[in-house]
Parts: sequence; C-alpha cells; structure tokens
Amino acid sequence: MKRISVLFTTLLIFFIMTPISLAETEDNNTYENADVLQINSSDSGYISQDLPSGKDYYDYYKITTPSDGSLNVQISSSAPLYDVRLNLIQTNGVAVLVNFDTARDYDYSGGYTVSGSTLAKGTYYVQIVGDDDPASYSISNTFTPIPQANDEVETNENDSVDTAMNLGLNTVKEGHMGYRSDIGIYDSYDYYKLTLSESGSLDISIIANEIFDDVRLTRLQDNGVLVLVNFDTARDYDGSDGGYRVFDNNLDSGDYYLMIHRKLDLAGGYTINTSSSVSDGSSPEPQPEPESEPEPTPEPEPEPGDKTYESWTKTSTDNISKQKTWTIVFNDDINKDYLTSDYIYVKDSSGEKLNTELGLDTNKKVLVSSPALDYESGKTYTLYIESSIKSSDNKSLSNGIKMKFTIEGESETPSYNEGTLTHNGFDFSEAELRLDDVEWDAEFDARKDGSLVFWEPVLGDQYEEGLWIRYGDENILKNVTADLGQVSFDSVKNISDAEFTEAAPKLIVGHIYIVKTRENGYAKIEVLSLDETNVTASIRWIYSSSGDF
Repeated sequence: MKRISVLFTTLLIFFIMTPISLAETEDNNTYENADVLQINSSDSGYISQDLPSGKDYYDYYKITTPSDGSLNVQISSSAPLYDVRLNLIQTNGVAVLVNFDTARDYDYSGGYTVSGSTLAKGTYYVQIVGDDDPASYSISNTFTPIPQANDEVETNENDSVDTAMNLGLNTVKEGHMGYRSDIGIYDSYDYYKLTLSESGSLDISIIANEIFDDVRLTRLQDNGVLVLVNFDTARDYDGSDGGYRVFDNNLDSGDYYLMIHRKLDLAGGYTINTSSSVSDGSSPEPQPEPESEPEPTPEPEPEPGDKTYESWTKTSTDNISKQKTWTIVFNDDINKDYLTSDYIYVKDSSGEKLNTELGLDTNKKVLVSSPALDYESGKTYTLYIESSIKSSDNKSLSNGIKMKFTIEGESETPSYNEGTLTHNGFDFSEAELRLDDVEWDAEFDARKDGSLVFWEPVLGDQYEEGLWIRYGDENILKNVTADLGQVSFDSVKNISDAEFTEAAPKLIVGHIYIVKTRENGYAKIEVLSLDETNVTASIRWIYSSSGDF
C-alpha cells in the first residue's frame, strides 16, 4: 500500500500543478490586468472557459519592447479563436490597432500571427478573443531591434526645428526613422542642428537603407524664418550613387538645420557624414603649414550695385507664370562649386534676395525655380548672374547679366467644394459625398468613386492606425491616389506632378491628393481635418474631367 500511496501522491501532485504551470491568470481579461509576456519568450493559457463570473472570452498579454524594431507574436490553439489583435495603447487611453488575425485565416496548422515591423520602443498588448468552444493555447513572441539604436545617437523627439538634435561638424552619426511612436504616430521627420562659428563650407551626405522623400539644408534667419540652402529628393536617388547630398561652399556663420523626410510606408536606418571647412571645436582640424610663396589674397567682389550688368532682352519677360522655372544655358560646363545663390539669384523690386532653388538640367543648363510660395502676381523681379561665376575650366563672364521680368496678373481662382468623406462613400463627378447616417443605396454603391476606410487597402491587407481612400471597385487596389504633399491648393493646376503609387497613401492633414474617379476624371482634394474614431475626413475639393484644375 505504501508504494501505491507514493504513486497516487505523485499523480495527485502532477494533476494539481498542471494548471499552475500555465502562467496565464484568469483575471487577465482587461488591459489593466494583462499578464506580462517578456520579449522572446512563450506562455500558455485557456480561453472561453465557464467561470463563476461568466464565460472567459478575453485574455490580454503585455509586451514591452526595449527599443525600436519589429515584433512578431504567434499563437497556436486547440480550437479556433474568434480574433487575435496586437494593439498599442495611446497616452489618451485609446487602443490603436497594429495588426490582427481572425478565425477566417486559421488553417489549424499555422495558427495565428500578429506583428508590427516598424514599432517604436513602448508597450504593446496582445488581445485574444475566444469563440464558443473552450480552447487551450500557447503564445510566443520574437522581437528584433533595429541596428541603428536611437537611444544612443538620436531621439524620436527630434521631429521639428524646435527639438532638433545637435550635429557636430566633420562627424559621422547614425539614426533611423519611420517607426511608430508611443502615441500611435509614425516618426516621419528628423531634424539636426549644425552651427557654423564662421563663414565656410558645409557638405552633408546621407547613406540610407530606405528612400527618403526629401532631404533639405535650411538656414534660420534672424526673423525666425527658415530659408532653403540646398535639397535632394527621391527623384535623384538611384540606390548606388551614395545616397543623398546637400551642400553649399559659401555659407555665412550661423545655425543651419538638416531635415530628413521619410517616404511613405518606408522605415529604416541611415548614416550622416558631415564635412565642413569650419571646425566646431570638438575635434580641431590640423592647420597646414604656410606656403613659402603664399597666393595673393583676391580683392573682395563689389556689391551688385557697383557692378556692370548687361541687360538680357532676348527673352519675353512679361506675364510670367508665378511658378516659372528659368533655364540658363551657358556655352561651357558650369563649375558646380559656383552653383549657389551668391552667383545666380533673384531679387524683388525692393532689392531683397528671394529664396529660389538652383539645379542642373545638363552641365551647361542651370535651372532657377520659383520661390517656395511662388512669385507674387503683378510684381516685377530681377534675375542676376554674377560675372565671377566660373566654368569647369575656370573661365568667367566678361560682364554680369540681369533680366527683369513681371509676373502675370491674378487670375480668377476656381471655386471649390467642401465636404466630409465617410465610409459610406463619395462620387466626386456628381458632387455627392454621403454621410454615415444616410441609408445604404445600391445604385450609389455601384457608381461611387470610393469610400473612406481605417485599414490600408492594398493586396495583402495591412492594418494600422490612420485613414485611407479605397477605390470603389475592390478589384482595383492600386494606382488611383497620389499624395502631392503639403503644397498650396491653388498651386496644383493639373495632374502632371501626380505619382499614383501602388500602395494607397495614408491621409495627412494639410496634404493635397489627386484621386482618379470611375469616369476617368480626377478630383483634387485637401485634407482639412481627420477623425479616426468616427472614420471621417473634412476636405475641400475640385473635380475635373480632364485633369486640369
């Protein structure tokens, strides 16, 4: 009997300890009572059990990531679950969906998977929803940090000029962007501040494992306004030329800001390399020994008013567009070191130099774009080319050149509509934007251009916080919406600059979008406000059957 007693006691102990060995507790049915699941660990539990308090339909697990990176959660269950979700709790207490998997996707072999590939450091919750049948399950997670750690080199708070991170001269820094922050917003901008203690050059190159939408070097004026120095965009990036570069060889002393803007839906790391003729004191540059016969110091160039300029009269200069880009053709290749606003620039009638951008079409063709806010209607401006500008073989102009031009008068601004996009749909050609309290209409549903949705409508659904426009025909899921960015609504005259991307762009307040319609027309819309809770977007818009607005 003693032997049987031992065997019975052993079995009894094993039986009692079986549920205790499962770390999941039966009061983990709310976010507040969520069980902690350490990163790269596993656990198990039960769901849909009959408890004294009722059916146990919900289990919650809390996972805290130590840095930005990707999180993958896998669940295998003995019976189908109703729903599995990965959520982020915002600071206002509202749960934001990151990813989910439902019983419709369950094949009894691969289980359920919820993941986020671009998550910032923070706390995330796994919500398991049971079905009618009780089930046991196992849960595991894998976290992969991004190699470039923000904790060491840059913070997610450097997303504006006011919070820009200091960046030394002649240094190398790493960073990353595009990762979801702790308030459910992606880190789309990084700003760095560079200070020149004296006049000199500044050359910044960026190598990235993603394609940026825009990289800009700007200067902060005494009046608090940022002016553009140089920029590089995604259009110039071919993945093999060293990435992005912004530079200027003739900068005054002062504060400069490097802005990096990520391209939609991309995330990753980057390396910044700064080079300057000015030392910031942290690592003094060695001073070269003086030459035995030093070169004579050149006389300073006189001000434009003291120079002789040849007036250019071979081009029509009346009724010029507010967005005019001038093309200057030289008879020899231009020395790129002289492609700055010190040698080619535009002044207004009061003598104030404008913030225009310079670029190269070919080595002999220089492009002078309009200011960021366009030229003013009816005003007169002067384009200057300094005689001291150099060709690639060090030749100069015999005289400086100036050309006066007058901007066309203000044309009548087209009228526009205002309205609200909802999940109920819209038909821009008929000026019909249906609110959510309107009953469903089969006729309208068949002809509508699209509707507003809170998931990204691309092949292989991607779920995250935000609002998107879904095309009316669900079989057409791409190349129907173009994001033109934060530009002037009236400045978009046609669809020539619209790039219809395969993945539908997320709506952002202040951005201008072009949307294709069923009738092969186009709608230009500006997002005025967004309400993600009620899935609505306030917009102003213009419809055009031809694509001209």
